[in-house]
Amino acid sequence: MAGYNVVDAEQTKNLLHDKKAILLDVRTLEEYEAGHIVGAVLLPYDIVEQKAMGILEKDDCIVVYCRSGHRSKIAALKLLEMGYTDVYDLGSIDNWPDELTAPQVAEIK
Repeated sequence: MAGYNVVDAEQTKNLLHDKKAILLDVRTLEEYEAGHIVGAVLLPYDIVEQKAMGILEKDDCIVVYCRSGHRSKIAALKLLEMGYTDVYDLGSIDNWPDELTAPQVAEIK
């Protein structure tokens, strides 16, 4: 599909550095809190259509990822359909070779 770009970790790092890309984690809040790529913004794939306009500009460079690559593809294609023009799909978080954030542990009271 035109405009749909699959990237690897090295290409993602270049986009983050060179184009100041926005890294979108399109998993659930629970998955995000269990560990995510440092600097990633949570925007679950099932609310991309409702929330993207409030946080993203149409010409932003956007890289999406999820757990397996299925939801990231859905989110990337939805963003393109909505008129975003610079969208990339990292696919699975497992494609990221660097450390993730530490899991958020609920405080026991």
